[in-house]
Amino acid sequence: MTSPLVVPPHLARQTPADTYLNGISLEGRRQAGQIYTPRYLVDFVLRLSGYAATQPIESSVLIDPSCGGGIFLEAAVSVLAARLTSLCINLNSKAGRQRLLRLVTQNLYGVDNDPHACELTRRAVCDAVRRIAPGILPEGFFQANVLEDDYLLTGQLERFVPFGGVHFIVGNPPYVQTTRLKPDVKDAYRSRFTTAKGRLDLYTLFIERSLPLLASSGKLAFITPDKFFASLSSALLRQLLVSHGSPVTIARFKSHRIFEDAATVPCVTVFERDAAPTQVEVLECADYPTVLGAVAVERRFAVPATALRGATWDLSPPDLSAIASRIQANHRTLEDVTERISAGIATGCNAVFVIKAKANTALEPELLHPAIRGEDLETSTLWNPHLHLLLPYLYPAEGPRVLVDLEQYPLTKAYLSKFRPILERRQVVTVKNQPWYAFTDPSKSDLSRVAKILVPDIAEHNRFAFDPGEFFPLNSAYYIVPKSINPQFLTALLNSVPIEFLIRLRAPIAKSRFSRYRRQFLAPLPIPMPTPVQQEAIIEAVRVGDLATAHQRCTDLFGLTSEELTVINAYLGR
Repeated sequence: MTSPLVVPPHLARQTPADTYLNGISLEGRRQAGQIYTPRYLVDFVLRLSGYAATQPIESSVLIDPSCGGGIFLEAAVSVLAARLTSLCINLNSKAGRQRLLRLVTQNLYGVDNDPHACELTRRAVCDAVRRIAPGILPEGFFQANVLEDDYLLTGQLERFVPFGGVHFIVGNPPYVQTTRLKPDVKDAYRSRFTTAKGRLDLYTLFIERSLPLLASSGKLAFITPDKFFASLSSALLRQLLVSHGSPVTIARFKSHRIFEDAATVPCVTVFERDAAPTQVEVLECADYPTVLGAVAVERRFAVPATALRGATWDLSPPDLSAIASRIQANHRTLEDVTERISAGIATGCNAVFVIKAKANTALEPELLHPAIRGEDLETSTLWNPHLHLLLPYLYPAEGPRVLVDLEQYPLTKAYLSKFRPILERRQVVTVKNQPWYAFTDPSKSDLSRVAKILVPDIAEHNRFAFDPGEFFPLNSAYYIVPKSINPQFLTALLNSVPIEFLIRLRAPIAKSRFSRYRRQFLAPLPIPMPTPVQQEAIIEAVRVGDLATAHQRCTDLFGLTSEELTVINAYLGR
């Protein structure tokens, strides 16, 4: 792991944008998607996009569609000045300074819907010009270059777009999910954008809005969450990108620590309009900058462009992809041997519905069920948290579940009524028009009576555990209901090294190297067919607590070579 290194003071200086952002509450910043970008990462994005002093950028238009405090445009001024200097233009001369001012005015533009951010951007650009070429700026310099409006809906953007299109669109667009958007704004986006389906996020709309503005061979370089490579909700975005050109470079990071206040793992995607490369460059980057304040690239490799044509984007190193294909082989999948793979029950307010077992004596016992969370699961082990789920549903032997009538459960009614104002603010009530005490996502059956395999929805290693039918899994866990396969054997197999390798390779990283264990990544997992003797040996090893032997016997079912296992263990950090 790369050790954290200190960024030099001149690169970590406090800007007016930093001061402004620090004055906004964390919730306010997340509501607006206001996460300003460190300078070293801005320089990295510009360099990857090709906006560099070695290129003829003096004739290129650059737009930052979510300019915030102006750090991308401020950096672009520095690059543009370096370009002119490389052409032997003296920026301290009157003619040289005038040329810099003219190119900044003609070529650099920003958009933001926050008026204060727009003013900060104008100030940042003016300060950058004065630092590089000291002197008095013309009145109103760069004022008209920053548009205060919604980039996604504005009709004024085209005045920044030259004939033939924009050469560079760069930035760090807001990451704001559907649930944080006002209904009228959400409706406006859905009516305008192809990708505004399902659980939309604003950054995907920023990408879609930008594509038609690009010139042929124009570059889009955005910092975004990396989950769009594989998430089901981003399928339309992936299709849109490859239909308009291709990503040419993708830089990936390993954790969310790039941004102090953003709980997401970022990536940098450089897309070229109308490009048709045979390969796409992938960079694997460290979480922290070097001592000189630059992004540290730990590994670079190329993947075939065809890797971006499938249902998801496979950006794995070719050697690891080859091993993954060997593991997958022609085996059955987890989906083939299970009745259901699903997230645990979502109450919409666990603080109310999940109660410590010793604190529920004043509630009707028939509505209380033992509950378990993802954090209570370890490899082949369940740790009883002594929690009860207050479940306002009944599951008759025949027919669907039934939401209880609280009048028949006065103790539960009295308890829940204390929290009614909170419960009524949940989306299941305000949007789906369900009763005020209904769950956000109730299960279809009484899961406490179902034999199942449980796993945390986010984990740093495989933590599958078998529950013979005792607990209701909460939404921080996934549950797997086996069919036509021994559940104890299946649990051991899912905890094996080859399966962990596949998950770590394919599932997106959530935080600090934790992988997401979701149905999309669980269902395709390969399940080899053991002989009865092999299966019984694995089950017996688990029974006596010899997990090392169980894991080794499961690994043997995949027929991997010692060299392949060495590569896998190195990748997993074993």
